[in-house]
Amino acid sequence: MKNLIILIVFALLLVGMQLVFGSEILIPISAAFFLISSGVGIWLSLQQYRLKLSSEKIESDIKLMTLFTKLMNTAHGRSGYVVSEKTIE
Repeated sequence: MKNLIILIVFALLLVGMQLVFGSEILIPISAAFFLISSGVGIWLSLQQYRLKLSSEKIESDIKLMTLFTKLMNTAHGRSGYVVSEKTIE
């Protein structure tokens, strides 16, 4: 909704500028708006992608640390009993 309001305000601003200055200034202003909005959109998408990669790395580190902790508890004999089948036989 916020983006729609900004777009409407900008369109009204362009129409007002066309009425005041004529149509010669409208094309450079529209081109500048397009380039700026494209640049900001690309920058925001790259920022979100970087955050996504960071969160995935953190999740995999948590899983790895959990498995390592379980393995170390078993290796030190602190949790449960692990008995080999050959030892029982």
